[in-house]
Amino acid sequence: MKSNNIVIRLAAIITPLALFAAGAGVFWQGKGKAYPFETLRGETIMIRGRGLYRYDTVNSSSQEIGTDIVTMIIGQVGSGVPVDVVVSMIFFTISMSRIILGIITLKNFRG
Repeated sequence: MKSNNIVIRLAAIITPLALFAAGAGVFWQGKGKAYPFETLRGETIMIRGRGLYRYDTVNSSSQEIGTDIVTMIIGQVGSGVPVDVVVSMIFFTISMSRIILGIITLKNFRG
């Protein structure tokens, strides 16, 4: 039974850290925009240019952000929070971020 106790303690440490890292990937977008980059093989790819994944391609960063969202959902459910509460929290966060973005945009537009 001692090993189970260690596993539970490690999970209690890892879960909030994973949620923090995944949250940074999802919610920290920063400033900047995508830009073209020519690879060593002569192909032109688009680099994301902002946020945590600013040096990754647009394609891979989209997949990484999706993985972060799944990590946040699984981490919340794994920590004992019911699934419907997690889904409600996600929709609330998205709607609040849209409201805040609208306020910031309006404030910048008015000067």
